[in-house]
Amino acid sequence: MSTFPRTLLAISVSTALVAASAQAETSAQENPVEEQGVQVESPDASINDAANTSSTQISDEASEEDAEPAAELQAILSAAEDQTFDLTAQCLAPDDAEPNSLPTNVEADSLDGINGQEATYRGNVQVTQGTKRLNADTVTLYQQENVIVAEGNVEMANGQIKSVSDKATTNLDSDVTTLEMANYQLLCQNGRGDAKVIRVEGKAYYELEDGTITSCPEDDNSWRLVSSSIEIDNEKEEATLYNPRFEIQKVPVFYLPWLTVPIGDNRKTGFLYPTASYGTSDGFELEVPFYWNLAPNYDLETTVKYMTERGVQLDNKFRYLSQFGRGEIQAQYLADDQNIQTWATVGVLDINTMVYSIRTGSSR
Repeated sequence: MSTFPRTLLAISVSTALVAASAQAETSAQENPVEEQGVQVESPDASINDAANTSSTQISDEASEEDAEPAAELQAILSAAEDQTFDLTAQCLAPDDAEPNSLPTNVEADSLDGINGQEATYRGNVQVTQGTKRLNADTVTLYQQENVIVAEGNVEMANGQIKSVSDKATTNLDSDVTTLEMANYQLLCQNGRGDAKVIRVEGKAYYELEDGTITSCPEDDNSWRLVSSSIEIDNEKEEATLYNPRFEIQKVPVFYLPWLTVPIGDNRKTGFLYPTASYGTSDGFELEVPFYWNLAPNYDLETTVKYMTERGVQLDNKFRYLSQFGRGEIQAQYLADDQNIQTWATVGVLDINTMVYSIRTGSSR
């Protein structure tokens, strides 16, 4: 008897045509390209945030007869740009003044000092300067070098990152801080982890030695990326990992010599954060998404999904936005599905939106 592989092919098409007079008012709630999400919470959230920055890159060379539709598209994209929100209340805007020109306040239980050389604060030390905050058991200021050394239960925050470490050394002239044996939390991006050494340059650049990063909630390390070196550049809005390995429950899954992932709102082609889960029907699942920045008004996300009970599935999601409407096309392919025994079709149609999908499978 011949044996045929059981395949799954799923295609979903979603389109929407909206009256021009209502587009600008409803776009913030209905437009898939405008959906908000914390980036790195999941691949979908990352792509949604990235698509929000489609901005208004509309050609200025449009003809006069196209001016009105282009204006409608401009209104839609502008509405998407306006529908932003704080990722966390702790993410603070940079101070307008130069950081080191702001006054510094220090509170401590006691102070020992050598005039003109050093001063040591002991016991419940709290140092604040603008949006910067430092708490420690002991803080020593070396006045000639203009260097601060904090030791013991060191907690630091600067509006962009907060950390807990054994020791912190800050050069006030260069605004460079080195943390030893630190745990950190990014405040303006969804990421946290730990590192043997963290080097912080102002608020724009962080370098981690023997570090980890994950988007999982605190006390949940379902997955993480472990790397010999991690560079986080807020200006470029990207994180670069050297020799990263992906771990699930501390079990290595795969290794790469180099990896770059986006951490901001700007759209960039590249890998998004992987996700892992477990279900009774699919078993253990691992998804690795790749985002394609194709144009200001359309994009594509390709995801390789591995399921222990079903095999490897390839997912694709294409989204577009024009003056005539918006739409989304999804396609999934699973070469040898252990669950699908037959085929089925599902369709939904209303006045403004049409969604149609088809699932096919051949049994043995």
